[in-house]
Amino acid sequence: MAGDAETGVTIHETVKELDAGPIAAQAAFPLGAEDDAGTVYEKTASLAVTLPGWNPARARLPAPIRGGRLLRGQDRARRP
Repeated sequence: MAGDAETGVTIHETVKELDAGPIAAQAAFPLGAEDDAGTVYEKTASLAVTLPGWNPARARLPAPIRGGRLLRGQDRARRP
């Protein structure tokens, strides 16, 4: 997986600028030598549904998050 040690899931508000929307929830997990695109997809999907802010019935952020009360800004210094 391109030599990455970990990957993760971020639930955020989508905005016009790439990777700039405020974050509602985020979690990471380690990548193993046995991981491929299929296993990473399964792991990220399983993790995503456990995060606060995920609502599969509406497939969008709940109203309190959209209103900005639970969001935090992205750290531009941590971008690759």
